[in-house]
This record gives sequence, C-alpha cells and structure tokens, in this order.
Amino acid sequence: MLMNKLRVRIVLFAVALMVCGVAARAQDGRGEVKKVKLGDTSSSFFYSPVWSPDGKKIAYADKRLHLWYVDLDSGKSTKVDTAPYDDDLPGPAVWSPDSKWLAYPRQLKNYLSAIFLYSLETRKP
Repeated sequence: MLMNKLRVRIVLFAVALMVCGVAARAQDGRGEVKKVKLGDTSSSFFYSPVWSPDGKKIAYADKRLHLWYVDLDSGKSTKVDTAPYDDDLPGPAVWSPDSKWLAYPRQLKNYLSAIFLYSLETRKP
C-alpha cells in the first residue's frame, strides 16, 4: 500500500488517571517518544481512535459527546462536532483517502440520523 511513503508510527492510546494522550514513536523504535494530549484541558475518557490515511492525524471521540482529531506533528486537538443528546455517543469517523475530510454519523435535533462531512481545510462541517 502506501506504507513506504507514510511516516508510520507506533501509537499507544493511553488513559491513566487524569492523564490522557497518545504516545508515538517511529516504527523502527528509534527516536524519542512524542506525547500528545487529547481533547481540551479537562480530563475525559477517549475512544474510537481512527488513523488518517496519511498517518499524520487520529480522529477520536470522548465521553462528553465530542468528536475530535489530533494532528500528531503539531500536537493540536481540534473539536469537530458535539452530539446534541446525552444518549447519542459520537459514531466512529471515517477519513477521506486524501486525509482532508472526515465523515461521521450524528443524530439531528429531531432524532433522525445523518452523515456529516467535516473539512479540515475550512474547519467547517
């Protein structure tokens, strides 16, 4: 596939007490481990990590009903969307092949479900 062109990393999706984050290192095990915090400054439980095809980002959800993605190079997490109801956990996101779009399911305010698209370039659904 595109493995030779991607910067492949080994990632641990870690949750330990109040510290939540991603630890990444080159696939060959060399170099420093880069630690990236997830979400905003408040602690949460994170789940459903999905790698982008270019290997540079991870989309994930939290228990506060937010969908996020983190850029592993910059370490910046960006909130994509928030589910409108407490019983509506964000569904798993799917990346476009060029890693510029996220598609994800979410309930509307009328309780019908829809698929949303989020552009990483414009940062808008």
